[in-house]
Amino acid sequence: MSTTPSQSLPMYFPPDFVLDEAGVCASLVLTAYDQFNQWVQQGSPSQSGFSWTPNGLNGFTYSAPLWGTVTVLWEKYPEPFGFVAWDGTGNALVVFRGTMTSVDAVIDAEVDQTAYTLVATGFGNVQVGWYNVYATLREALLTQLKAIGPVTRLFFTGHSMGAALSSLAVPDVATNSAIPPGSRRSYVHYNFASPRVGDPGFAYGMNWSVAAPTFRVVNTEDVVPDVPPPLLGSTVYQHVGTPVDFTAEYLTTDGNHSMANCYWYAINNTDQPQGPASASLFLERQVRIDGGVTLYTPRALEK
Repeated sequence: MSTTPSQSLPMYFPPDFVLDEAGVCASLVLTAYDQFNQWVQQGSPSQSGFSWTPNGLNGFTYSAPLWGTVTVLWEKYPEPFGFVAWDGTGNALVVFRGTMTSVDAVIDAEVDQTAYTLVATGFGNVQVGWYNVYATLREALLTQLKAIGPVTRLFFTGHSMGAALSSLAVPDVATNSAIPPGSRRSYVHYNFASPRVGDPGFAYGMNWSVAAPTFRVVNTEDVVPDVPPPLLGSTVYQHVGTPVDFTAEYLTTDGNHSMANCYWYAINNTDQPQGPASASLFLERQVRIDGGVTLYTPRALEK
């Protein structure tokens, strides 16, 4: 297959979208994937036994991994899902990776909803699986945000399932953390390949009740942002924020969803967001970076 890219249209950005900010967010999401890969390489140890070496952007300090627990059939599977990073000049980022394990994939398939109860009222209902995972890591997140010192700009970011987790974090952190939002640009949310997270009540709360603009970067050829479906009988899902679309076709479902080879590439090549690599190369790197091709199975499920 040719490695010459087909011609694609340049990306278009809405007002207030800052490309440099999105680029930093995209790079740190790759660091969250690398965090997971290090955990697997060490034999998926417990939280106390995991030694993470952040291979991220220079100029940032990194928190300990943010651990969440995935529960499937009453069995609990702890996993590292991301981190907080800060630069010492008032900027901090909350970062989450996407689906990387077979149990992650199970909760991705949930379509039932539960009430978003982390704020007093008015935030509707959200997908139950992602909400339950976020609920297990939020105390560590709030504790870390309290410990890092003064923050004037707080960014939220994630890819795929991590985009859902970042969406769940925004109203919680805005309401319950030591870093309350100030102006509309003091909190900013850049997510990549986000699925629908909640119902119209949650979308309304995110769009209008939190001083945090959400920019939802989406490859039009990626199927993940199309789930859960908007209508499932009486269950309704609605996207949050402002879509920032681009079109890149890599001939595979996983290639079109890859954080490294699709989304990160597009943000760093906005005039030609469809990349030059062949589908086989995208798949080879996907196994290492994203997890859309080969999902890691926790050892407890291998028995």
